[in-house]
Amino acid sequence: PITALSDVKPTAKKPVRRRWSKDEDFAEDTQLPEDEINHPERKWYFVHTYSGHENKVRHAIKSTVERMDAKDKVFHVVVPTEDEIEIRDGQRRTVKRKLYPGYVLIQTIELKGNEPNVTPEDKKASDETWHMVRNTTGVTGFVSSGDRPVPLLDSEVNHILRAMRMEQP
Repeated sequence: PITALSDVKPTAKKPVRRRWSKDEDFAEDTQLPEDEINHPERKWYFVHTYSGHENKVRHAIKSTVERMDAKDKVFHVVVPTEDEIEIRDGQRRTVKRKLYPGYVLIQTIELKGNEPNVTPEDKKASDETWHMVRNTTGVTGFVSSGDRPVPLLDSEVNHILRAMRMEQP
């Protein structure tokens, strides 16, 4: 018998994109080796986002880096969180609380300004990285002094990442 669907062939299934769970995201954030955290040619910056959109911005920056093949310019994107025990309806639950709501920590090449000793190649790479992150959906800007992003000190970064690793009672 001929039916309306007799010419319809089954289509190949699209590959399913595997989504990361929050636990995997957190594990990735907290397992940064010491030499990655304090790499001499990389700097950590705070990026300001809409409050409550930190994880969306983190994923948007990561996908932009993938899409633009910029893994050599942006290395880590972290939403600083800590475990907090919450008691709700008599149940004890562990929840992740953001240490800095509205901010995402990002490790990139050093973003250089108009200093006289900066090579044109470094300036170009710095500007491309700045624009790529700044123009990501949900990013409202870098924490900066004027128009130049200010990198965090190594001691500040170590303090933040240590706070994330700490075990809560």
